[in-house]
Amino acid sequence: MIRQIKRLSDDVFELPDGSLAYSMKRAAERFPNIKPVDYSVSDLVLFILNSQKGFRIRGRTILFKEIFLMEQEVFSEFLFNWDQVPGDDTSKLTSFLSEKLGMIWVKEARIRKMDDGKAIAISNEQRTIILSINHEKTNVILRGNMDSYTEHLYNFFIRESPDGHLKIYAKTERVEDCKFVPYQFGPYSFHVEDTLENLAMNGLISRSGKKGTTVESFKITPRGSRAIRNKYLSLSTELRQKIGESRKGYEQFSTDGILNYVYTNYPQYSVLSRIANRYKSMTWGKSRG
Repeated sequence: MIRQIKRLSDDVFELPDGSLAYSMKRAAERFPNIKPVDYSVSDLVLFILNSQKGFRIRGRTILFKEIFLMEQEVFSEFLFNWDQVPGDDTSKLTSFLSEKLGMIWVKEARIRKMDDGKAIAISNEQRTIILSINHEKTNVILRGNMDSYTEHLYNFFIRESPDGHLKIYAKTERVEDCKFVPYQFGPYSFHVEDTLENLAMNGLISRSGKKGTTVESFKITPRGSRAIRNKYLSLSTELRQKIGESRKGYEQFSTDGILNYVYTNYPQYSVLSRIANRYKSMTWGKSRG
């Protein structure tokens, strides 16, 4: 069944993946208020390829999964368990909202579950914010109380455990959303695909082999290394080490290893996959959170 676009107001629509689309008028009003990011999707691609300059990433499946895992794990950290708010993890959520997003008022607010447990409402007499799980259980979307909760404030990642518990992760850096969605071979991003095309066209990465096949490969060019050098060096030593170690681990365990890991730890992204039945739940690496 194909999910329909839902009208939330005259100027705001909810797309099937839970993200929002705005009319030109509303978009023009919101544009000046969009917060800048420190790292773009282009940066994430170049970080991965720059971490081992002399090596190629073979196959678009591997490259996409590495970008997906870097966004989900390297640039984010475990925040709270969904079923523990309200409850033991409430203070973790309110501390994040207060300290990272400047919502001081939430520490004294009322917190309750709604929509059959798919949303958390935090409110006082003046304002309300809603955290809601999107249709595919890939993200928790934080919205404010404007136009029936349509002001998009923040995106949290979801990591679903094999027993169905939802662990919520928050970004540790201001990173552009890669917009991964469940697709034919697991997590896929049309935004990342467009970014790869632009990077190749501008000579920052090289692509070889037949496009879209397992023999296609990707490598950063000298021009790309120069372009990303300052940003890459601005990362903490710990982050650069994590990126490099992750790359080595993914290469060592090949396509099957990385797909096993993604399908085990992010089963909500396998719902449309043609090959999910090949990969049974297994433990690979060390889970966090």
